[in-house]
Parts: sequence; C-alpha cells; structure tokens
Amino acid sequence: MEMTTLKTAIAYEIKLVKRSWLFNLFVFGALGYIVGDSFLDNFVMKYISWDKFIFASSFPLHGFYFLNLFQSVIVVFIACDIQRKRKKAETREVFYARPIGNGQAFVGEFLGIFIPFAVIDMLFLCVSMSINLFIPNSPVNFWVNLFYLLTYVLPTLVFITGLSLLVNRLVKHPFVSWLILIVFLYLAYTYLTTPLHGIFDFRGSSL
Repeated sequence: MEMTTLKTAIAYEIKLVKRSWLFNLFVFGALGYIVGDSFLDNFVMKYISWDKFIFASSFPLHGFYFLNLFQSVIVVFIACDIQRKRKKAETREVFYARPIGNGQAFVGEFLGIFIPFAVIDMLFLCVSMSINLFIPNSPVNFWVNLFYLLTYVLPTLVFITGLSLLVNRLVKHPFVSWLILIVFLYLAYTYLTTPLHGIFDFRGSSL
C-alpha cells in the first residue's frame, strides 16, 4: 500500500512539472541551444567553429556546461512555483483520504522533479551525439557523453532539486525561498567556484 501511494505521489508530481510552462521553456531552450549553437556558425558565418569539435569531449562539455546552469535555474523556479500553487489551491487534496508521511511526500516531490529533467538530459545527450555524427571529421565517443551526464549533470540535478525542496520546506514562503535560492546560485556561479578548492562549486564548473 505504501509503495502504491508513493508511486501515485510521484506520478502526480511529474504531471505538475510537465504541465508547467517553465518545464516547456526548459525543453525548447535546452534543445534549441544545442542545435542552434552547433549550426549557427555554419549557416550564418559559413564556417564550422572547430574549437567546439576538435576533441570528442569538446562539444559535449560545451553543451552540458550550459545545460547545468540553465537546468539549475529552471528547477529552482519550478520548485518554488509548485509550492506557491500548492499553498494557494491545496492541490494535493486528493491525498487527504489516504495521507502520506512527510518522507514519502518529500521523495515524491523529489522524484517528480528529477525524473522529467533526467529524461530531457538523456535526450540532450542523444541530440549532442547526433550533431557530432553530422559534423564531418568530428570525433565521437559515447562514453565521454555518458561520463559527463553521470558525473557532471545528474549530480547537479540531484543537489539543486533537493536543496530547492529543502529550502521551500524550511522557509514556507515561495517568494522568499526563490530569493534565497537565486542568490545562492548567483554566488555559487560568480564567487564560490574557487574557495576551499571548489568545495562549494556544486556544478563542477572549474573542472
């Protein structure tokens, strides 16, 4: 019964994320960037920027670096937006007949955000590899792409999703939570990449 309730909670949270216009913005923004960035030089400037393709790791790293930052911002906005709507409309009244524990609720919220974004991350990887195959003489290595996904993108997604949900639960006010998280992202991006050998660099941008 507990597992069924948890699956229901996860499915419900996934629907909330997929219905969000912010998630659609993320999908089109991420895929549009990886496609547009690779072909912009070719179609507009009439040449291929080989510094993006010289190594098998060049193009994936370039794309995943953008994905990491863009995804972190969107996850923060979505987590706070869902919390705002939940406080306003009590969107989980369907669970009141069979209440779930705080632990199950947190896991449901976490996986409800993590799973849709992880799927788009894998799609991003496939598109990146397809572009590598399309560019003449461009080296392609599936394991390099998978390595960046598993060690660079998904850990960041786990961290920022958990942090966003934790801050929303502790602060209880969506706007204040959003402000705290955005300030943290700004500081982490601009100032916290080098102190203590990058221990606060959750995106691994200095690697």
